[in-house]
Amino acid sequence: MLINSMQLGRQTGMVMVESLLALPLIVLFACLWVQIVWLFWAGQTLAVGSSYALRAGILHQGERQAIERTLAAAMATIDPTALANVEFDENKSLKPADFQKAHLVAAAQQQLHAKVAGRIEIRHATPAQFKQFGEQRQIHGEWRWVIPNDHLNARAQIIEQAEQQDWLAAQQLEIEVWWCFPLQVPLAAQVLAVWSEWQFSAAQQFCRTRTAITDTPYWVLTHRIRGPMLSDLVGPPVGDLF
Repeated sequence: MLINSMQLGRQTGMVMVESLLALPLIVLFACLWVQIVWLFWAGQTLAVGSSYALRAGILHQGERQAIERTLAAAMATIDPTALANVEFDENKSLKPADFQKAHLVAAAQQQLHAKVAGRIEIRHATPAQFKQFGEQRQIHGEWRWVIPNDHLNARAQIIEQAEQQDWLAAQQLEIEVWWCFPLQVPLAAQVLAVWSEWQFSAAQQFCRTRTAITDTPYWVLTHRIRGPMLSDLVGPPVGDLF
């Protein structure tokens, strides 16, 4: 009986030791799982936000400010603490205006983040295409190159066959987004930060420079999307192309 009790106690002790040894790994894997799921969600949000930003660009003459504002508004949902700006009162019901205010604050924060730890590359018609297919218009008191988007069928008929493909390419707007996503889950952030040191893409190197500036570990999220213009494409001032 005593021997059985001793064996049982020894087995219990071994189980406890094994559990204590395995506990750090279990905690680490749990943190990694949370951070990776968060990264996946952020990547999907960036893809959807980039599509909205592209649509804002093709509807607003390729304007950078419209693209940046729309992307920041979409990325405002990426931070689960966005609702922290809502003042909860047990005696009052929340109104839509309260959530709108919180979203505006979150969008402003994301717009600032994009300035510090983001990059939006906007690609459209080249200077040569603006000269070939564009026309000069006075916009807000300044003469600019503009590629018209109206009456495309009629315009296509007066363009030579050899220039058709180049003309269609000039009607395309493409954006590429590099978004440095902050790693905030403990343990997982340190592991992924070390892993990112072995990533040699230009986008990840861009985020590493931001890590050095802000002392915040980042993981890069990228997305590229393009589509045809649905409005006139406003280019640079006339004098800039000469």
